Amino acid sequence: MSSSQPPPPGTTGGAPPPPWPGGPGHPMAGHLVVAPRSRPGAGQRPIVLTLATTLSTTAAAQFACVVGFVWLMAWVVRDAIDPTAGQVDGVIYHAFERLRLSLDAGLGAILLVLQVATVAAGFLLLIPRHWTRVVYTALGVGALAWSSSWLADDLRWWIAPAVYIAFCSLIVWTPGATNWYTVGQDLARARKAGRTASAVGNP
Repeated sequence: MSSSQPPPPGTTGGAPPPPWPGGPGHPMAGHLVVAPRSRPGAGQRPIVLTLATTLSTTAAAQFACVVGFVWLMAWVVRDAIDPTAGQVDGVIYHAFERLRLSLDAGLGAILLVLQVATVAAGFLLLIPRHWTRVVYTALGVGALAWSSSWLADDLRWWIAPAVYIAFCSLIVWTPGATNWYTVGQDLARARKAGRTASAVGNP
């Protein structure tokens, strides 16, 4: 073989390949080679928590957009329609005027604050602490109670959102989710105790 030809694949130009770690000829021969361990964590997040976060934050963001759009349209339609132009115009005008007055009186603010709080609580679920799902569930219970009183005149409008909110609130209490939160919280306490002991030992 001429010297101008490349060495065969898997060789180092005629020199023997370097010894593998722990094998004969390696400085660590005879020693156990252990792969580095990753930082311990709470493990794989249960799918139900990802589902609850996705469902709640998506629905809240969409509902907030609807509330904002309806609120804006109530002002636009009220100013664009002349109630004296005809019977139909008068009916539309008074319907949007009642809606605008309700939203301006505090209903719009309550609905928007609830959606912002839902988005925040939904993302907090991804933190492995028990208090995050307690806050999330308490917000869901509060939303159910308030909406039932708001829609007390016709609870048929309340059934669908009530089922949706109840489903999102309940799935965060499955055994798998409970175990994930417990492990994550225990690890956080252990790390905190380790830092405290290190600080005491090294003043």
